[in-house]
Amino acid sequence: EPQMVLALCERRAGKGAAAIKTLETLLERVPTHGRAWQELGHCRRAVGSPDAAAYAYRKAVDANDYLVGSWQAIAAYEAWIGNQLGARMAGQEVSYLQGLPQQLVAIGNLLNDRRFEEAEALCREFLETHPDSAEAKRLLAKMGVEFGRMEDAARLLEQAVQDEPKNVRCGIDFVNLLSKLHRYEEAYNAAQALAKHHPGHPNIEILIASQAAHLGRPEEAVRIYDALLPKLQAPTQLLNFRALALNTQGDQDGAVSSYR
Repeated sequence: EPQMVLALCERRAGKGAAAIKTLETLLERVPTHGRAWQELGHCRRAVGSPDAAAYAYRKAVDANDYLVGSWQAIAAYEAWIGNQLGARMAGQEVSYLQGLPQQLVAIGNLLNDRRFEEAEALCREFLETHPDSAEAKRLLAKMGVEFGRMEDAARLLEQAVQDEPKNVRCGIDFVNLLSKLHRYEEAYNAAQALAKHHPGHPNIEILIASQAAHLGRPEEAVRIYDALLPKLQAPTQLLNFRALALNTQGDQDGAVSSYR
């Protein structure tokens, strides 16, 4: 896009402030543009704003989790501020992406750019020659969700998890989709199975807690959230989850305190 090219040229010309303004204008129009968020992170880092850069990089991977440059920047930032858990988790994402065939990274980027037909055709072509690829099945499942083929997507993710039971991305997507389909008991069991391979992984623990809450066990959810709180920096979302669980449990005062 012209604005992306312009911002890149501005940054390389040393016009960081101008590049930031260009990108912020673009992101007002397209707030889920992962590559624009990543470039904004580069620009903010170049002008000496590491905290603002880290925020942009996190927004980038929220929009497109195949942006290895953003994951690398997040890992470096978390290590710099002393958050070793955050640095390790971001580093694991870098290692995972770097270990994938480039075709799958390209398909992931197409998917996140919402070029669904092209992404689906390439993914199916890849699966013809790599039928055991868990990541390819995960990508195809994500497209199925986009097209409303939820049960097909669930079957693909179940196969992916069977192929690679330690795969965090596949496992988390499977749990989230089961939950979306209101299959909470299956989601809880799938999250527990994934946790056996990755004990203490915060995102998996949060999944277990959320499914416990769906199953009417808010006290279990609160216990998990309370155990996670000391390990996380700026756990705003976790505090909100905890407040919802406390509210369900009938602890109104605790819920209000957690929201605050």
